[in-house]
Formats: sequence, structure tokens, C-alpha cells
Amino acid sequence: MTITPEELDEELTLVSAATRFDYLRRRNEAATPVPDAPSSDDFWSAFPDVTFDEDEALELLALGEVIARKAADGRQVAVEAALQAGASWDDVATALDLPVVEVMTEHGEWLSGQELAAAELVPSEDAAEETAPAAGTAEGTAA
Repeated sequence: MTITPEELDEELTLVSAATRFDYLRRRNEAATPVPDAPSSDDFWSAFPDVTFDEDEALELLALGEVIARKAADGRQVAVEAALQAGASWDDVATALDLPVVEVMTEHGEWLSGQELAAAELVPSEDAAEETAPAAGTAEGTAA
């Protein structure tokens, strides 16, 4: 079985990816032998049949990547929200544990990308004329 972050990214929201990641992480912890366990009646002995297979381990890795990507995708929206709420660039940089210049550069690049994406959504006048029906005609009737 091959599992990729791209496949999971399409299927899962951030919340569902994080929930599945947490479940698998806990299973992995339960399946990992505990060195120097104090006694056989400790908590871990309740999980004698828990195993963590290759597919689950790979899914855990892919889910971690999906979560990181989804969180990164929302980062600039959160930066914009913080700035709109009155936070300074220094405050934002501190919250991200990054230099101010890096935060400002990344945000500027993101804003430029947003402008380009918005421009692609607005049809040009030529395209609008080509797709608009002629005045005075209804679809399916002659002019």
C-alpha cells in the first residue's frame, strides 16, 4: 500500500487529519515496548495485542506532512488577521518565532499571489463578450 500526503490532503480536513494522526500516534506509543517497565500489572500490559504495522507507520508520516502543509496554508491568513486586529509585525514575528523581515517577505509574496489568483478569476472583457448572449435573444430562440 502506498499512501501519499497528496491523497490524504484531498480526503481529509485539518481536523480529521489531526484526529487520525493522534489516534495512530497513541497506537504507536502503545505498540512500542516500554524499557524497564516497573511490573506486569502496569498500564501498558493492557495492550498486549496492539501492533503497529508498516501501513500505519507510513500513514502516520504522511498525516504529519498533511497537517504541516494545511497549517502552513493557513499561516498567511492568520498573519493577515493578526495585523488587521492591530498586532505589530514584531508581535507576529514573535508568535511565529521568525525574523520580522522573513515574516514581512513571506506575507508580501502571499499577498502578490492572492492578487494574481484574483486577477485570474476576473474574466477579461473579450472573454465576457464571447460568453454573453446577444442582447434581445433568449437561449434556444432565434434573434
